[in-house]
Amino acid sequence: MKVTFSASGPLHNNPDKNLRHAVSGALDDTMSYAKGLVQAVTPVRTGNLRRGWETRHEGWDTFSFNNPVIYAPYVEKRLGMVSRSQQQIQRHLGNQLGQHIEQELN
Repeated sequence: MKVTFSASGPLHNNPDKNLRHAVSGALDDTMSYAKGLVQAVTPVRTGNLRRGWETRHEGWDTFSFNNPVIYAPYVEKRLGMVSRSQQQIQRHLGNQLGQHIEQELN
């Protein structure tokens, strides 16, 4: 099971080094936040599903969220661990982008 999050918008058409750095930093912060958020709503029987969550940069403006546990898609379909967290993750990413871009400008 894999879900991808991307930062997008008009600034992405021709990004400079500072923008790439800001976006990458925001993604790092958001990946950590997202993993903790989804792990917190993941049911636990053996702990395998909760421990299975992984995040990874897919590019300077994209990260993926994955759980290789074989039954993860079935639990996600039933409980919506990632789907019900997506709005919070996107909001967090937006906030982090603003903060990191502001830091790069100063």
